[in-house]
Amino acid sequence: MPMPALQEIIYHLEVGAGTRLVKRAALILGLLVLTGYYDWRDYKNFAAPEAMDTAQLARNLSTGKGFTTRFIRPLSLYLLEPHRADRDPLLKNNHP
Repeated sequence: MPMPALQEIIYHLEVGAGTRLVKRAALILGLLVLTGYYDWRDYKNFAAPEAMDTAQLARNLSTGKGFTTRFIRPLSLYLLEPHRADRDPLLKNNHP
């Protein structure tokens, strides 16, 4: 008795309305494989220090902390030192 049921399922998938299901499943599987290959090949996290600094700036802006970062650049410290009110070389707050 199980043979006619199996034969009907195979017929349904090859000729009947199941062909649409097979095509959609193949399309979804292909998209998943393509997406996985792209992520494996091209996604390298933050490969540059500037990317990490930009992400930190975006996070601080979105949380309302302003345009500040914890990424200290010695040249910018040197350039900002004469313009600070206290002229103290030590940082007490986040660096602009």
